[in-house]
Amino acid sequence: MSGMGAIILAGGESRRMGFDKALLPYAGKTLLEEIVQRGRPFFEEIYVVVDQAKKTKRLDLSGAKVFEDVVPKAGPLAGLYTGLCHSAYPLNMVFTVDMPFVDGACILELKHAATENQSDVFCFETSDGNVQPFPGIYAKECLRWMQLLMDQNTRSMKRLFQIVDWRAIPAASEKERVFKNLNQCEDYWNTLDLQGKAP
Repeated sequence: MSGMGAIILAGGESRRMGFDKALLPYAGKTLLEEIVQRGRPFFEEIYVVVDQAKKTKRLDLSGAKVFEDVVPKAGPLAGLYTGLCHSAYPLNMVFTVDMPFVDGACILELKHAATENQSDVFCFETSDGNVQPFPGIYAKECLRWMQLLMDQNTRSMKRLFQIVDWRAIPAASEKERVFKNLNQCEDYWNTLDLQGKAP
């Protein structure tokens, strides 16, 4: 199947936040609903990976398919593995639910890189040399390497990048806020202030 799917990782434990980040109020809806709706125009299908599917029952996810982590509480590697297993697409752009600064320009830049080049993974690299695994495009070919790591009880995204073929796109410094995560309550309130969003 041609085209590209999107995978949203929303199964984290949110320990530092103290509240499920997927369900945080954001502009009259939840943060998960916002991320799904933001990605809808760009992808043929959206897959949401959660710890418990029941938490999404009352949400408007615009037809996105919801799946529970195949390995609970095992971090983003297991969530990514779950999403790729269920996806019908050879390439999938992967987001975490706590990255509200991801925009259309970022999505299109990654998609362009994937259409012009061949690699297992496409991601951004910041001006200080840090490779950002999310948002990123991951090929289903990564599944065999992820399975190998999980069989070894290894759940590190860094370890995955040591064994797959990946290509990094330099991110302009003014775009680096795209990679900002909402890890604590202060991050959440600061983001609402910056974007002028009501909770």
